[in-house]
Amino acid sequence: VRRVGRGGGAAGGADRGGGVASAASVDTGAEAAAGAAREVYKGVPAPKRLRVGGDVTEFVKKELPKKLIVLEGDDEATRERKRKQAKAFKGKQRMAEMDAEQNAKKSSWASFQSKVAGKKRTGFVSKKIGVKAKSMFSVGDGGRVGVVGSGSGMTAEKGERKRHEFDK
Repeated sequence: VRRVGRGGGAAGGADRGGGVASAASVDTGAEAAAGAAREVYKGVPAPKRLRVGGDVTEFVKKELPKKLIVLEGDDEATRERKRKQAKAFKGKQRMAEMDAEQNAKKSSWASFQSKVAGKKRTGFVSKKIGVKAKSMFSVGDGGRVGVVGSGSGMTAEKGERKRHEFDK
């Protein structure tokens, strides 16, 4: 199906000069819609990851079955079939191992979250749990923003001032 657009004539723009386009180079509406529908990119689905077991957290490696071991007396078709089955078996083993490892990580994280979920944390981690920390940017009732030392009164004297005397 050909499309007529800017200078999209049959001869690579030969009918630009106000000439009439040939009937073969013009698409009808139905053909254009059908062509547009065919040109839509559908994409490729993501590869399916083979899930072997349920929520297994321990992996037990199995040996290759004896029936899948290639023998000297096997013909070429049998050798190829055994190789493919052995490869599939090893792939399932690898996926089972990955699933078990992932489930172990998932269960350890879930157990950690269940322990921590009951505690309510506020402020920094080093602060006490449940004590609301006062903001370091807050200004007191009588203070003004941007004025150093505002809001706090004068320093009170701690007692009578006296001269320190050194021991001789």
